[in-house]
Amino acid sequence: MAPLRSPIGTPPDLNHPDGLVLRIVQGGTRWEVLARGGEGLRPFARPDNLGFDRDGTVIVATDIESEGEEDLLRKVDNNGLFRVGDPQGRLLRAPDGAEVCGPIVTPDHTGILCSIQHPDPAWNQGRSTVGMLTPA
Repeated sequence: MAPLRSPIGTPPDLNHPDGLVLRIVQGGTRWEVLARGGEGLRPFARPDNLGFDRDGTVIVATDIESEGEEDLLRKVDNNGLFRVGDPQGRLLRAPDGAEVCGPIVTPDHTGILCSIQHPDPAWNQGRSTVGMLTPA
């Protein structure tokens, strides 16, 4: 794979094994690491999609391959939606074999819409599903 090229240089820690959430600092002068996969009390890995709430909180959807990365799936207890920041934590645990995609916070800030893609066939006959996460 060709190295990532950017007018502001190479992002830091680009080879972190569990993935990174990066941002370009306002003004486009440098990169900042918001979160490293595999770290924290409720770690995530392989960040794939991002969403944002009205306060600017970053919500990460993850996509760890279910075949060949079983140790990583056990380490982070499956794919899901994660809040990045303080406190960092899991918002939703995906069904086995699935990834979570496209988190969108509702305009009234009471839920998060997301897609559950290609779950294990034992769950929902393997069909993809769109769901909404709301407070209990």
